Amino acid sequence: WTVYPQASVTYMRNPDHILQGTLDITKQHPSYWQLQEAVSYIDGYAELHNMPGLKPSRRYSLNANYIFRQKYVLGAFLNYTDKMFAQTMYQSNDRLALIYQTHNWDYMLQSGMMAVVPCKPVSWFDTRATLVGVYVAQRCDNFFDIGFKDNKWIGMFMLDNSFRVNKNLVFELKGFVQTPATQGTFEIETMWSISAGAKWNFAKGKGTLS
Repeated sequence: WTVYPQASVTYMRNPDHILQGTLDITKQHPSYWQLQEAVSYIDGYAELHNMPGLKPSRRYSLNANYIFRQKYVLGAFLNYTDKMFAQTMYQSNDRLALIYQTHNWDYMLQSGMMAVVPCKPVSWFDTRATLVGVYVAQRCDNFFDIGFKDNKWIGMFMLDNSFRVNKNLVFELKGFVQTPATQGTFEIETMWSISAGAKWNFAKGKGTLS
């Protein structure tokens, strides 16, 4: 028997000042296939090794948000995963093989703050900026012969823009950027993306083209 509590609380002084908090504890099991003793060959160099004996992970999450005027959000979060299991690649030191295998890490910690700031300077244009700063700590001592430990600050920035030509035609432009990060044994370089779209309602709202 194990207890996994979940709780949430909301305090509203008035509609312009809202405080929210959540506590969530969950357990995750590896899939049936991950536990089978088998090796799959991706190509002549890369291999996928299953991992019998993987243990379930336990995740503790704590979040707090302050909502101002029902649109500005300032939040803080803390996520700690014990025995987290994740797939990481390993270059064999005794043969020419790149091995992908899921291991139980000692832990994964993510803590940080976020802010959401919407703005509508004119009636036909509105934008929303989301900023996230997160401190990531991860450790796995039992990873082949090269256990790893890493701590890094990561920043993320998202910008959503909407341009309303009229009530039936809207254009959207979105951007995202993330600073370099580390995942297990390999480095992730700066990531960014830009996407654009349009939505047109016609036939008195009976049809939509996007």
